[in-house]
Amino acid sequence: IKGNRGKANKITDWVKIYEATVNAFNQQGKRKGSLTVALPVWHKDILEFLEVIDLDIGEVTKKSPDVFTQVVIPDFFFKYVNENKPFYLIDLYEITHILGRKDLDLTDTYGEEAEKRYNEIVKLIEEGKVKNYKKVNPREILRKIFYYWGRKGLPYIFFEDNANIYSPFEEKIYSANLCVENFSPFRNTDPEDLYCIEEEKLGYIHTCNITNVNLLALYEQGYLKDTGKLKEFVFHLYEYMDNLIDITDLPVKESKKHNRIYRTVTAGFMGLADLFVAKSVEDGKYYGYRWTSRRANGEDTLRLIEEVFGKFAFLAVLASTRLAKERGKPEGFERSKYKKGILLGRYNLSEEKDRKLIEKLIGEENLRELEENLKSYGMRNTLLLNCPPNTSTSILAGVSAGVMPAFSLTQVEDQQTGLFVNFVPLYKYKWFYDTYTNFSSHSDYENLTDIIAQIQRFVDGGISFEVTVNHNFFDTGEKLTTLFALVLSLARRKGIKALYYWRHILKDKTVAVEECESCAN
Repeated sequence: IKGNRGKANKITDWVKIYEATVNAFNQQGKRKGSLTVALPVWHKDILEFLEVIDLDIGEVTKKSPDVFTQVVIPDFFFKYVNENKPFYLIDLYEITHILGRKDLDLTDTYGEEAEKRYNEIVKLIEEGKVKNYKKVNPREILRKIFYYWGRKGLPYIFFEDNANIYSPFEEKIYSANLCVENFSPFRNTDPEDLYCIEEEKLGYIHTCNITNVNLLALYEQGYLKDTGKLKEFVFHLYEYMDNLIDITDLPVKESKKHNRIYRTVTAGFMGLADLFVAKSVEDGKYYGYRWTSRRANGEDTLRLIEEVFGKFAFLAVLASTRLAKERGKPEGFERSKYKKGILLGRYNLSEEKDRKLIEKLIGEENLRELEENLKSYGMRNTLLLNCPPNTSTSILAGVSAGVMPAFSLTQVEDQQTGLFVNFVPLYKYKWFYDTYTNFSSHSDYENLTDIIAQIQRFVDGGISFEVTVNHNFFDTGEKLTTLFALVLSLARRKGIKALYYWRHILKDKTVAVEECESCAN
C-alpha cells in the first residue's frame, strides 16, 4: 500500500468524518453544531476542498454541505497571481518526512520566511526531487473561490500574514474560528498518550470568552464623550470577563489549559450603523459607509472610528494591566508581544508616533499608568477585542448587527421559533442609514473596506467582515467578479485579517445564504 505514491484518500474524506461528528451534537435538537475546516491555499487537495460543499459536482457521498470551508492564504500566493506564474500545490508530508526537510515546514512560519521556504520547495520540484504535486494557474484557484462565493457565500478567507503580523501573540496563528473574529494559538495533544495524559503533554485549544458592547447605548448614555466614565465601564467589563474564566467549568481539558495560559477575553461591538446615524443627526454632517456615493467627507467617519474604537481599545489594555496588578499575570503573557511593550499587536510604546496616538486617545495620565503597570505587572489577559457578527444578539439588544451596515430598514427573520419583523432602531431618521440594499457601486465597497480596516487597527482579534451583494445592481458576472477581486485585494492590503460570509440579495430581495446559528448567537 505504501508503494502507491499519491493514491491515498484526499482530505475531503476526513472533512466528512468531522462533519458527521459535529452533526451528532445538536443541543437536543435546539441548535445544530457547526464547524469550519481550514486548508492552506498551497495544499495539494485545495481544489477538491473548495468543492466539498457542492452537492452538484462529483460523488455526493464525498460531500460535506454542512461544513464552513476556510482557505488560509499567505501573501506570497498573491505574487504568483499578479505575475500569472505557475503555482505548485504540494503534499507537505512528502517534503518534511519523506525528503526529511523539516526546515521547509510551511505550517510553523509566515511572512518572508514562509515565502523563502516555499521557493525552496519549488526548486526541489523543478529538480525532480518531489513527486507528489500539482502545477496549476493560481488565478484558477481564485476563480473557483469566486465561483463558490457567488453560489454558496463560502469559503472564508484567512489572511495568514495579516493575522500573524498584527497578532498580540508571539506564537503562530494557524487559522480563524467559526466566526473568523476570534483566534489564538493552539497545539495538539501529544498523540503518544491519549489515555493517561499528563498536564505537560496536553495541548490547548482556542476558547472564546466573549461579550458584546452596544455602541448606541454607550453613545446615548454619554460614555463615548466622557473618558473617565468610559474608563470605569471598561474596567468593570474586563473584571467581569476575567471572573467568567474562573467560574466557567469547561468540559475539555485542553480548553481549561488554554484559559489558564492565555486568559483570552474579548469585547465585541454592535450597533455601529446606529451610532453613525445618531452622530449624523447630532453633528449635522454625514457619518456612514458610503461617503463617495453621498458626496461626503469620509475622513469624518474614519476619525470617529479612531476616537471610539481606539479609546476603548487602549482603556481595555489599561484595565488588563490593572487586573494583572491585582490578580497576577498568566503564563501566556511571557509568550505575547505585550512583554515587549507592543500593544494590540502593533503599537510600540518605544515609538514616539504610537505614544502620541495613545496619549491623544486616552490622555497622558492614563498612558503613564498603562506603561508603569505593563512594565511592573504585565497583562492579565492576552487577547482583548474582536468584532463578532452577533446577528441574533443584536435583535435582543435593539441595535444593528455587529459593525456592518444594516441589511435593510425593515426585514423579516425566519427562525426556528417563528417569523420576526425587525426595524432599524432609529427608523425615524431612516434617510441617514446606509443599508446593504442601497450598496450600488464598487466605491461603496471600497468605503466599507476602509471602515473595517480602520476598526481592525484597534482590534487585536478579528472582525466578522460579512459582505452582502445586491444583484439588482451587480447583475452581471463581470461586475460581480470585479467586486470579489476588489474586496479581496483591498482587505489584504489594508491589514484586515479575514473575510467572512458573502451574502446575496436576489432580484426579489431575499437572502440566498443561510447563516450559521452558532455564529449568530
